[in-house]
Amino acid sequence: MIPRAVLKTIIKLRNMTPEEIRAYFEERATRIKSRGWTAKQHAEDQEKWHGLKNERTYSKHFDNNESKVA
Repeated sequence: MIPRAVLKTIIKLRNMTPEEIRAYFEERATRIKSRGWTAKQHAEDQEKWHGLKNERTYSKHFDNNESKVA
């Protein structure tokens, strides 16, 4: 069974536009600075927790060059 909070987040993200998804993960990257991750890395981490693959991934909305840590 999927926890309610995870399910709410999945539904929320599935109804977002690509721009809204990028903004959501950019805000997370700013808020959770302790990990030192980019917005795309946060998106990839969320995909793992949500068990997403292929066309449903969040990270597809980011450029490939964002995946590098500066």
